Amino acid sequence: MRPSFNTGTNYKGTIMTLAISPHLDHDQWLKARLKSIGASEAGSVLGVPDAYETPLQVWGRKVGRLPMSSEPTQAMEWGNRLEPVIAKAYEEKSRNKLIKQQLFLSSGHLSATLDGIDDTNTIVEFKSISERRAAQVLGDEDTQDIPLTWILQAHQQMYCARESGIEDHGTDGDCVTFAVLVGGNQYRTYSVPWNQRLWTNAQRRMDAFWNEYVIPKIAPPIAGSSDAQALTKIYGQTIGTIYLNDEVAQAAERWEDLGRQVSELNKLRDLDKARLLEAMTDHQIGVLPNGRKLKRSVCIRKEYTVAPTQYINISLSRS
Repeated sequence: MRPSFNTGTNYKGTIMTLAISPHLDHDQWLKARLKSIGASEAGSVLGVPDAYETPLQVWGRKVGRLPMSSEPTQAMEWGNRLEPVIAKAYEEKSRNKLIKQQLFLSSGHLSATLDGIDDTNTIVEFKSISERRAAQVLGDEDTQDIPLTWILQAHQQMYCARESGIEDHGTDGDCVTFAVLVGGNQYRTYSVPWNQRLWTNAQRRMDAFWNEYVIPKIAPPIAGSSDAQALTKIYGQTIGTIYLNDEVAQAAERWEDLGRQVSELNKLRDLDKARLLEAMTDHQIGVLPNGRKLKRSVCIRKEYTVAPTQYINISLSRS
């Protein structure tokens, strides 16, 4: 029998939605998350550099201007497949038993999915990460040297658990332990204790995001170049004319000038590539005076069919 969502109100008046497994009821879980900021989205809303998305991209989904992806990525799929393995390793190594798994809790416009709660009332989050990525973002085991997105996720999980009430879910929301599988063969744990100052600031900014942008359906400012693709979808249909200000005019001039520079740099790079090939003639390896080596390889691009996609092109007319 497939798990179902149950909605109720606890003694604090917090609206709670519970799911046995978001992995099995993925579409229903995604729809429920559209009504709030999920814990894993906190870093994106706050503009954290290592976040997966930008505030604009999160906003687009919440207000229905961007499509909700129902298909998990390969990384998400394998993370889900490995979760039971990591959970078992956590129980064996910590000697703590997981008493609850996959709880979806929402408090107003904030929500969190708890991977598990153990018999010491600790929230447990399962992560799998490549060895290369771990070397970039993880510190020594049993420290708080982890990505800020994880720390924010942990605090939102603790907040939602606190709001739901200890009697209901067996946790007081004082700590989150991350059980991490690195490179498929290394197990590590990291703990994040509650930091009231951090959460107060984060919650204030997420409240502002929801009240100032999501509710009135006003798009937040762009946060980076990756927002160009999101804007293509948000404003896919164009009509009429708009008169823009001097700040936009400056951006248009910069955009045009950078385009010219990129074009010229590509020509210069192609010219130097031709010089390298001319110097190497038919040799595969070329050794430079400083000891560095040039290697010539013949690559064959496989034939493939490109699926039709929509994109937006911008051109700047002469005045």
